[in-house]
Amino acid sequence: MKKKKAFKVNKNNSTNILNNINKIKANEKKLLFYNAILMLVVIIFVSYITVFAVGKNNIFDKKYSASNLTHEDTVEVIANKIYLDKSLIVRDSVGLEMTPFNFKIINKKKHSVEYRIKLVSDYNVSCDCGGDGVSLDTLRFSLDRKNIYSLKDRLYNGEYIIMEGQIDALSTSSQELYIWISNSLLKDKSKSHFHGLLVLEEY
Repeated sequence: MKKKKAFKVNKNNSTNILNNINKIKANEKKLLFYNAILMLVVIIFVSYITVFAVGKNNIFDKKYSASNLTHEDTVEVIANKIYLDKSLIVRDSVGLEMTPFNFKIINKKKHSVEYRIKLVSDYNVSCDCGGDGVSLDTLRFSLDRKNIYSLKDRLYNGEYIIMEGQIDALSTSSQELYIWISNSLLKDKSKSHFHGLLVLEEY
């Protein structure tokens, strides 16, 4: 009777299988590690883009929002107060030699503007000038020391117009105004002074 051969386990094959399994597990760990690194990089990148975009929008809103444009998108006259005392009750030739009133027209808008400047009496001034102020009809003026105008002849729709013009966008125009109380037009000599304001209107 023949004896059955004993089944022999190949230790080398078992060792190779275990080694392969360990390698697979090691590769899986490396793959998980690399995936985690990649996800972290993506999260950081997305966060950076989001913060940058939001920050940029906030800067834009702060710079150009309506609340920040208040009192900036305007046209105005600077140094617009006019005061004439009795020393300026003179004839025309003397009035042209007096020190002019200097004022500026400032356009803060991003487009050119057509404007007119009118002279009005300033009734809100408290002063000890003595007597009542003169009327606008007694005033004469010049913008170039050559052409002289009586303010009463510059009355349009109830307003006394000193000048009209156009100013470029985002610019400043400096002006000189020679103005005096005409001794030939002033009938009531007890009135010897004038307080006024230059007022700008767009049209």
